[in-house]
Amino acid sequence: MKYKLHKDLKEKMLTEIEQYDYNLKLFKQLQENNENTRRLLFIEHKLNCVENAYNQLDTFEKEVYDYIFKKHYNWLYCESVKQINKNTYYHVYNKSLYLLAKEIGEI
Repeated sequence: MKYKLHKDLKEKMLTEIEQYDYNLKLFKQLQENNENTRRLLFIEHKLNCVENAYNQLDTFEKEVYDYIFKKHYNWLYCESVKQINKNTYYHVYNKSLYLLAKEIGEI
């Protein structure tokens, strides 16, 4: 299956993934302050969407996801050091963004 998204939507989903760690810290901070606001609910929703999209990947895809989005390895590094070819790298990249867009309700 092809996981194609429009360029603007792809960039938006990439931003959501990149902001995950920041949102997680902010969520924990708001919980510690016993804040029960719309902001807390909104951040929780964003976190849940990213986590649900991640959980839909299989074990190998999760490993590649971690290389791409958590360790910020490019495809060339993955290919030469981790023995993950370029097609697999971009398949997981596009699939992750597609699943997140589907989870958020953009598609």
